[in-house]
Amino acid sequence: MTVTGISYDEALEVVQQLSATDQLKLTMDLIRRAPWTLEPAQPIGLSFEERSAHTRALQGKYAHILTPSDEFARQKQEDIDLEDSMI
Repeated sequence: MTVTGISYDEALEVVQQLSATDQLKLTMDLIRRAPWTLEPAQPIGLSFEERSAHTRALQGKYAHILTPSDEFARQKQEDIDLEDSMI
């Protein structure tokens, strides 16, 4: 993407040369100006059933991946089992 003749990489290089304070000011200004929305993006042209099918497919694909809380619970149970075996 090029804006007014400067590439993203060139802009990034210029920003990296700014002081930390100026980088923070720029970041805050960009955040204030960004057209952020809190509304979740909806796939265009898909029915509820189609979106549900996509969601189920993703859930199946990643079902084996533990969330951080699942991993924490697994480690905690291992610790409890280890302590119980020491008694």
